[in-house]
This record gives sequence, structure tokens and C-alpha cells, in this order.
Amino acid sequence: MANMQRLEELVGVLEAHPEEHSQYFWAMKTECGTTKCAAGWTVELWGSGIDWNNTNLGFTYFTLSGDRIQDEARKILGLNWRQVNELFLLANNLEDIKRVVKRIANGEL
Repeated sequence: MANMQRLEELVGVLEAHPEEHSQYFWAMKTECGTTKCAAGWTVELWGSGIDWNNTNLGFTYFTLSGDRIQDEARKILGLNWRQVNELFLLANNLEDIKRVVKRIANGEL
């Protein structure tokens, strides 16, 4: 079952830190800072954290527990794979993520 409290908190974090949110990468570190997708933020906030020592050109796909970011995020948020595919979609912007969270809350997804 989806953890709606965490999903709503996640939306709040993405709203508060738009410069650190990009759905194009699970997690990326540059000389200017870091950016994370919704799954990356989830792992950073409530999971084992991002494995920044396991990067390829600044990108990483793994958590400190050794799991893939999307797998750990799915467990943390209590999502099924259909919900994961909708929420973590590469083309999503913040408004899309809000719509997906609302659909999950309403039992539509």
C-alpha cells in the first residue's frame, strides 16, 4: 500500500528544491551540486542514501545499501510497479508528479 504521507512530503521537497530535481537522472553530482529524480530524493530522505562513490561520469544508479535507486524508493514509498513506472517517468515534471500522486491517493493507479 502506498505511503501517502511520504508521497506528499516528497512533493513538498521537490517544490522547495526545484534546482535539485531532474527526472532525467536517478542521481547526478556535478561541480555545481547534486540533482536527483523523485526516486533519488526518496532514497536520500528516508532510505540508505545515494552511493556517490559508485558513479559513472557523475551519475549513479545505486544506494548505499547496494540496491538500485528505483528499487529502494519503491519499497520506501510502498508502490507497485505500475505506480513506480508512472511516478518515476523520465518525462515527468513537478506538475506531472503531483497528478500521479493524486491518482495514487484516489485509488486510480
